[in-house]
Amino acid sequence: MKTANEMINYVLENGFGEIANKDCKSFDLIEQTLNDDEVVIMAFSGLHNVSKYAFAITKDRLIMAKKRTINFNVKTILLKHLTNVTFKSNFKFGTITFSTLHSAFEVELRKKQAIILNDALQHVIMQLNNTFDATQTQNSDNATSSIEEIKKLKELLDLEAISEKEYEEKKQQLLARI
Repeated sequence: MKTANEMINYVLENGFGEIANKDCKSFDLIEQTLNDDEVVIMAFSGLHNVSKYAFAITKDRLIMAKKRTINFNVKTILLKHLTNVTFKSNFKFGTITFSTLHSAFEVELRKKQAIILNDALQHVIMQLNNTFDATQTQNSDNATSSIEEIKKLKELLDLEAISEKEYEEKKQQLLARI
């Protein structure tokens, strides 16, 4: 999803909150906040500090936005800083808490919507974490491979099979891959 209309339709189709006409402007803010190559994986709406906010999750961040009559509020949390997502409910409402090392914020919805949203959030976050872990493993493998190649180059340099200049050039190329 890239546009406010796509996010609004997604929220309504999946029951991830309620949207009034004035809430559309909050999703417009999210659309404007997105980078050119960034897409929204999941969108929802809910109450935060007694105000209605629009929320979007991309592969890298959680964006929350609120358009007011004379001003606006947009906050971003990098998903790699998200430490926990918890759920609690009472008779009528459900609350999803997003925690980082330094802070936490709550989103409140009607209980049924909150239950559905929490299940979907847990699934999406788990998928994104698995993708992040796979990327980290690949980067670690690249680093190990480059280090091994540098060691071999050093041996060739010590044997005078390559020049100091060739060694330094190749070493810099390999370090750039890490």
